[in-house]
Amino acid sequence: RQAQKAERYKRYREELRDVDLWTSSHRFLELEVTGRILEARRSDLAEQVDTLKKTLAGHEARIEPQRLTMLEREEALKAAQQRVFDLENRLQVGEAEEGFRRREQESTRQAVSQGKAEAAAVEHSLETLEAELNEAREQLELLEESEGSGGSEETLERYEAEHEDLNLRLRNARADVEQGRSERGRLETQAASVRATLASRADAIIDLEQRLSGLADEREGIEANLREAAEELERATTSREAAEIAVEELQARRAELDRERQTLREEVKRSEVELDTVRGELQRARSRLQSLEEIQNRYRGCASGVQVVMDRRDELAHTVDGGETLGVSGIMADYIAAPAELEPAVSAILGDRLQGVVVDAPQVGVHGVELLKEVQEGRTSFLPKACRGGGRAAPRWSAPERPPVERAMEVVDLSGDAAGEGASAASGLLDVPGVRGRLVDLVEVNAELRPLASALLGDAVVVDRLSRALELWQAGTIKATLVTTDGDRIEPSGVIVGGSANALDSALLQQKREIRELGEIVAGLEEDLERARARNHGLAERLATVESEREASEARLLEAERTRIAHVEEARRLERASADLSKRLEGFDRDRDRLRETLEKRQGEQGDLEEALAKAETRLPELEELQRVGEATIESLTEQRDRVGEMLTEAKVARARWQQQLDALRGTKGRLERQATSERERARRLAQHAAEGEARIGELEQAIAAAKEERAGLLDQHVTAVQAGHDAREAYDSARVEVEGIEQAIRNLRGKLDEERERLREVEMGVKELSLELGHLRADILERFDVALEEVLVDFHDRPRASDAEAARVKELKRLLGRMGEVNLTAIDEFEEVSERFEYLSAQKKDLVDAISQLEEAIDKINKTTRDRFSETFKAVNEMFEKLFPRLFNGGKASLKLTDPSDLLGTGVEIIAQPPGKQVRSLELLSGGEKALTATSLIFAIFLIKPSPFCLLDEVDAPLDEANVGRFSNMVKELAERTQFIIITHNKRTMEAADRLYGVTMEQRGVSKLVSVNMRRAVELAS
Repeated sequence: RQAQKAERYKRYREELRDVDLWTSSHRFLELEVTGRILEARRSDLAEQVDTLKKTLAGHEARIEPQRLTMLEREEALKAAQQRVFDLENRLQVGEAEEGFRRREQESTRQAVSQGKAEAAAVEHSLETLEAELNEAREQLELLEESEGSGGSEETLERYEAEHEDLNLRLRNARADVEQGRSERGRLETQAASVRATLASRADAIIDLEQRLSGLADEREGIEANLREAAEELERATTSREAAEIAVEELQARRAELDRERQTLREEVKRSEVELDTVRGELQRARSRLQSLEEIQNRYRGCASGVQVVMDRRDELAHTVDGGETLGVSGIMADYIAAPAELEPAVSAILGDRLQGVVVDAPQVGVHGVELLKEVQEGRTSFLPKACRGGGRAAPRWSAPERPPVERAMEVVDLSGDAAGEGASAASGLLDVPGVRGRLVDLVEVNAELRPLASALLGDAVVVDRLSRALELWQAGTIKATLVTTDGDRIEPSGVIVGGSANALDSALLQQKREIRELGEIVAGLEEDLERARARNHGLAERLATVESEREASEARLLEAERTRIAHVEEARRLERASADLSKRLEGFDRDRDRLRETLEKRQGEQGDLEEALAKAETRLPELEELQRVGEATIESLTEQRDRVGEMLTEAKVARARWQQQLDALRGTKGRLERQATSERERARRLAQHAAEGEARIGELEQAIAAAKEERAGLLDQHVTAVQAGHDAREAYDSARVEVEGIEQAIRNLRGKLDEERERLREVEMGVKELSLELGHLRADILERFDVALEEVLVDFHDRPRASDAEAARVKELKRLLGRMGEVNLTAIDEFEEVSERFEYLSAQKKDLVDAISQLEEAIDKINKTTRDRFSETFKAVNEMFEKLFPRLFNGGKASLKLTDPSDLLGTGVEIIAQPPGKQVRSLELLSGGEKALTATSLIFAIFLIKPSPFCLLDEVDAPLDEANVGRFSNMVKELAERTQFIIITHNKRTMEAADRLYGVTMEQRGVSKLVSVNMRRAVELAS
């Protein structure tokens, strides 16, 4: 049944695939045709849009001059209008100022009149105040003579003394009564306590007798348990000793493996260091080689003309009759290799021709010259491989006319061109002291370019030094160009060319030589890297083996340790149990003795308690009688004190009423005096204001007359400015009408352009939608059937369009496939695969769980080590920081503080600093210079704890003042004995402390140059 179901499923799926591909192919063809139609429409619309843009650009070009004319006329109109406005404004301001002056004049007159009237009123008010003040003074004198009736100071003092005496007697009586009441309560409490104690003591005596009887039985059981615990302890001690022996043996084996592992780790570490060193050297060599090859391939460093020719060498290549292609081969430096000591000589002879472009034929060089002229980019030399003449004459050597010496010198004629003659000439040159030979024979040249090299170098002879070359030229020994290894040369004519070797253009030859040398170095380093990798791999495998053995040993040791600990804990438990039982026996004995003593003590105390109870019951009636007499005394004294208090209150009220009247009269007198003074000052101010007002009225009269004259002149100017404004308005309106006409035409064109663009956007949107639909159709077919739609078009394009019957069939097939559900054709294979996968994952899970456990143990060890090391380092750095901070700040103090001392792995470090003369504060509250100096103190403290061979400081001294820079420089000098410092700075004081200075200058635009000064050497030379 499963096979039949699978067969039906495949058949339905194949039929559905055929119909889907059929309909999709026809849909694809429809979309393709529609897309081509839309593309044609888009092209037409794009042409129309371009035409409208050009027309619009023409109108916009026409409108700009008109707009400029309109703007100029508009500016003229604005200037005329501004002139009219300014004149009108000045007229209005003048009228307003005149009105303001007239109003001010009138208001000043009114103010002067009011001031005079107010001054008269003030004089009358001042007379009234003087009369009231005299009356107040008379009343105050009368009141001060009479001090008040019934409220004198003597009466008040007598009443207060009598009242205080009664209060004191009343307090004493209440204290006596309270003391008697307290003693009575104490005796009653004592009697009740004694009665309760007697009852409890009787019960306690009975309980003690019962506990003594129970202790004897319990003691016998503890003695039996103690004997049994001693036997178990002896057996546990024997097991513990055996477990300890096993642990010691396993610990010895683990220690041996630890030593071996440590040795292997050190070897692996050294091997890794060696491997990293070789890898780093190889990487640097490769990087340098790649950089040089990149520069060489791009001909950087050559003249611009050379770079242009080499970049466009393909344009110069052409094919001649016979099918041979002629073109550019390279530059001359590509074909010459010279030893390092001869590179200056080659550069001195060839000069710019080292950058000369080597071509297959002169015609290629002609094309190259035309190319450089066309692009107007530099000049260069073109060197054909086949030079006419093949080379220059070989150097002629002849012996000078000198007296004969012990060794005769043979005269050789090297003027011939034959190969044999050239060889003999070279042989003759080698016999001359100080002469190395012909330069062309001392360099390596590509065989194909040998004639070209001979043409360029053939007459040059290499001499050791310039002085020897001069001797040979003066003697006429060698008739050729003499060149030294330093690049100096003497031409046959006697011209001497030389100077600094740095000025020679030998960089190309050096670059070629360095590339060859780096290639050899890279090959050697690659071999060293492979050997280092092999050794590192072997050590790693051995270390893994030892690690595995140690883990097994660690597991066995752990198990043995657990066994030993279990035996130790069992022995300790038994020892504690035995000790507890012994202590319990001792405790039982002590409890028994203590109970006996307590019983005897309780029996003796019972008689004493009965005697104390009898005494308390006798004293209680006496205390009750004393309390009754005291309460009667208190009531009598209270009545006397209240009567005296009432008389004292009446006397105080009379005295207060007299004092209030006295204070009121004094206040009225002061108020009237102040009011009279204020009225006199007011009268003076009113008189002054009246005089100032009359003077201001005269000034305003003069200003009004002057303003009338100025206004008449402004009216004449206003008429002229209005006429000029009308003329400017007419000119501006004519220019504006012309511009508006052109702008209207532009708006019409833009509207039409926007319409065409909108149509173009609609067409482009249709093209994009068709493209997206085609893409989705392709992706859908590719995803569902794993086939490209274009590949199956040939199978379906001849069929007619799918009818409704095919669409109904598709629905039916989908329904049938949906009803069939999932069809599993490979259930058994899948089960086997899943089973194998489950076993594999189970094993992986077990390994992961074990690895996690081991990792957690390792993490715990690492965390412990990290905490210990961090704690030690933090203390050391803090101590050193506390010492350095006062040195750099010339005082003050500072320290480091952990933000969370309980979590050393996650804690932060906070810097607490107190510069000289300031409070203790956090680092965030310090100034920029203080922050920089504090950070420098911390860095130097770390360096002193663990010195580093190298330190780079980038403008650390920028925020420091002169004094702090001096202390900073002194500290750097001290630390420089163990650490090399490179400091980037702009501070002169810091530069003075340096041993060597490096700077970057730009003498030529875009070309940086490095300069350096040895300060110690400079000081020595200066001294």
